[in-house]
Amino acid sequence: MIKKDDKLIFNILIDYSNIFGADISFKLKDGQVYKQFVEHAIGRSEYLKSLDYRKKDIIQLKIINENKEKIFSFNDITEIKFVKLNEYDGAYESIKDIIKLEKDNGKKLIYFPKTFLENYFIYYINSEKDDNVKIEKLVDLYKLLLSYIELGKDDSDYKDILSEEIHKLIEKKLDKIDKGIDQLKLLLENDPYYVYPCEKRNPGIFEKINIFDLTEEKDIEYFQKKDIEYMIKIL
Repeated sequence: MIKKDDKLIFNILIDYSNIFGADISFKLKDGQVYKQFVEHAIGRSEYLKSLDYRKKDIIQLKIINENKEKIFSFNDITEIKFVKLNEYDGAYESIKDIIKLEKDNGKKLIYFPKTFLENYFIYYINSEKDDNVKIEKLVDLYKLLLSYIELGKDDSDYKDILSEEIHKLIEKKLDKIDKGIDQLKLLLENDPYYVYPCEKRNPGIFEKINIFDLTEEKDIEYFQKKDIEYMIKIL
């Protein structure tokens, strides 16, 4: 429940968001005050003004997700664009939910341009030390990008750039893996070149795979179930 005095302050902050936005962070109580402020701004149908505060903070993305139905109902909001976040942990889940709602409504409201995708990529390349986790996070980003593109023409060529970067990481990782089945799973379940239609497939990469090490019946079955001809042909 928002107190009467808080409402007065919130109203002032909404009315003068262009003046105070860069200087007030609402970081008390782990973002709870900012969440209350946003809820108040939504109640006043002035949600966009709340975005002047805590710019580039992932809390904005999470709050959009929590209140997406209300925000999508505002006819005066035509575009909200993100270009960078202060962190990206939890961003995948929020973006996935938002894209689903956009598809259900046939309306793209939240935009993630090439700059956002580049910053997302750079964040995990620089901050994540575990190669397995790094690849997993970037594959998640690739899946998000594919889903996002389904909403309408993408304004960048980042799909091809990202798939190439993931492919390079996987190629390097393959050299560090001894077990053939683990090599295959990494390649055939994560590499965009082999999981999705792509003109850049290189059959020669299978020379790195220790195919003859597949001695366990379950490992052999895994390999046999894969449509290898489809995976290696150049489309």
